[in-house]
Amino acid sequence: MRAHVKLVMLGLFMVIGLSWVSEASAFIPSGGTRLLFYFSKRSFTPSAADNTGQTLLFVTNTNDTTATRLAIRHYQADCSAATTTTFQPIGAGQTLRIDVSSQTPASIQEGVTEMWAVDNSNNPIRWDRLAGSSVIIDFAIAQLVQLPAALLHSDNRTSPGAITNNASTTSFAPFLLTGNHFEPAIVTTRLALFAPGTAPGTIAVNRTIDVHFRSEAGTNAATTSAYDIGCGRSQTLAQVRGLSAAAFQAANPQGGIVAPQINGQEKGIVGWLIAIIQLPGVTDILFGQRLDGFGTASESAHP
Repeated sequence: MRAHVKLVMLGLFMVIGLSWVSEASAFIPSGGTRLLFYFSKRSFTPSAADNTGQTLLFVTNTNDTTATRLAIRHYQADCSAATTTTFQPIGAGQTLRIDVSSQTPASIQEGVTEMWAVDNSNNPIRWDRLAGSSVIIDFAIAQLVQLPAALLHSDNRTSPGAITNNASTTSFAPFLLTGNHFEPAIVTTRLALFAPGTAPGTIAVNRTIDVHFRSEAGTNAATTSAYDIGCGRSQTLAQVRGLSAAAFQAANPQGGIVAPQINGQEKGIVGWLIAIIQLPGVTDILFGQRLDGFGTASESAHP
């Protein structure tokens, strides 16, 4: 990509990211204490080379009167590496912009970033006032996808308290997710999933989940069992099913629903869908959605 085009795109994407978190500040009464962001430094085109994409992270302290501090750690998609945790202040109402490339080595091309609130001694605290999104820039097709951060809430919802773990029944941390995918003849949908460690800053072990597929009419149900989600690895839905692209299209001609569920593991799974729309004679277009959680271990867990 020409340098001036890249600079224009970066400027536009920074404005878009700031707009999203500003809206989050206005319309989300309570954010999360732990934020999780999917990132990629590769294009979503097939067999993309390293550094053909870039991810910018935007995080807002939605408390307009009180500053806090953030801990930040990045995890490699195959769970084999993570950066050391860094800490930085975030002012009242402030939005921070973080370029993943500036905080990760070249060997980490895909994964998940975790942010959580800490006190002056770097101990995790309850601070359900964080919101944000990632903006992934695909240089190969000159497009971007914007993904809202996943929010995990502190266990103690009635008084200040440390974030403990996702095994607690009083944590608001979904273990059931659902999202729509589209007609596979023109839309290639990627699934990015992550099951965070039970405590902030800990690397998640490889985990297996069940992924349920069905048409929007509720028919043609199929389940992929023991799918290894790693640490933020993304694959197309056809790859998740273990099918060729043609076989996946035959099974889901009009698209449908995908619903990942942890199988015998702690709750707290998060995920995103990234749709690549391919239209003849038109540049490919990217869309993204956060998978919505529709189940928790306890109804009393809701914030």
